[in-house]
Amino acid sequence: ACLDKLEHNRDTSDAYAFRMNNKTINTPVFEMYECFLSIINGAQKELVIVMAYFAPITAIIRAIVSAWKRGVKIRILIPENANFQNHSNRRTLSLLMKYCRNEIEVRLSPKMIHTKLIFSENSVMFGSCNITNQAFSQLGEVDIELKNEDIPIINQLKESVAENWSLSQPADD
Repeated sequence: ACLDKLEHNRDTSDAYAFRMNNKTINTPVFEMYECFLSIINGAQKELVIVMAYFAPITAIIRAIVSAWKRGVKIRILIPENANFQNHSNRRTLSLLMKYCRNEIEVRLSPKMIHTKLIFSENSVMFGSCNITNQAFSQLGEVDIELKNEDIPIINQLKESVAENWSLSQPADD
């Protein structure tokens, strides 16, 4: 299924979809940005973002703030000291906390988490794509989006997020 996506840009399942940025095929595909926005904009109850690198991209910030204004419970987990672009992570958190009046939950992991995961009540997406301009427009990335149904891996991913959340500290930005 992933090979079909990579070679022909088509998915073969309703239960999951491969999302990608691929600049090496005849017609380059950069779909991660729209997929991230779609999940954020579609959230009605919860939005969880676990990200190694999180840049202050205006449309993403606006979408998260809009979700917060809709009453969506937002939780974000990033590394306390990212090994790369730590300043971008902190800037993004600072903006989000400001615009959401410190009413979103933000935690800092004491270890360098390298996770790239976003989920709402509707879907879970994880893979190689960070929320950065470079990841959205220049890098080859592959994520898988799963419908948020009773699939064992979704529960395992949520348990992993909960464990990392419990080991982290609240951000004081």
